[in-house]
Amino acid sequence: VAYLGIRRLLSSISHGDLSAVCGSSTCRSTSTSNGVASWPPPPMLRFLAAVALGVAPLVDTTTLTCPDYGAIRDESVDANKFEISEFAGRWFMIASNEPTLPSFCLCGVNDVTVVIDAATPYYTYTNTDMCMGTLNISLPIKGVLSDDPLAPGLLMENVDVHNRTMGSLDPNMIFHVTRDESGTIAVAFTYACLGKIGLKERFSFNVLARSGSYSTDEIEAMVQAVNASAAGPLMDMDSLKYNDAGAYEQCGYL
Repeated sequence: VAYLGIRRLLSSISHGDLSAVCGSSTCRSTSTSNGVASWPPPPMLRFLAAVALGVAPLVDTTTLTCPDYGAIRDESVDANKFEISEFAGRWFMIASNEPTLPSFCLCGVNDVTVVIDAATPYYTYTNTDMCMGTLNISLPIKGVLSDDPLAPGLLMENVDVHNRTMGSLDPNMIFHVTRDESGTIAVAFTYACLGKIGLKERFSFNVLARSGSYSTDEIEAMVQAVNASAAGPLMDMDSLKYNDAGAYEQCGYL
């Protein structure tokens, strides 16, 4: 439970700064004089904490950096084809390598709310996972919508604590979507850059679907299609964990 409580927040701790506080309509830098303490534990302490939680390697083995959104997105998320309001609702996390999610947590579900008419448009979602077979753990996330009208899928987010996002906002990019026969989005592909945790830049590749009824073979085919695309080499797609129809049935969603 302690592990999940600092999942995305851990990446902010690794940045050494928890002084940025974003409310529902504004994002401002807050100093300790305003009653919010900056919390940068010593670098070695941050690193050892990340290693202890199993999310930081002892050696940096990757050369990947956070890709430019324009380098991974395709025409399916162009502004004339994709509206961010379509991202609202329930999504089944059928594939993910989210580095702060323990291996004993399955059946990820994101329930997303998109608020476009605020002074600063924002979105929120709750990620819920079944951990150790019986325990539902939920993590609230909040972020700001893209301020680029030509790139509606470029989002920024972090952990939401009492209606405030803690730490720096991390890029979360909707880079590809597929639609069903009716034109409704069936699957959305996202890639998040979490910053450096320990000695390594960490990333989160996710396949989100409106249904949890996909087989492992079907999920694998989706992943391989992205891996074979021009965007594939720019993203960390290792160590993916799949949640197929059998998993969601066991968790009581189907």
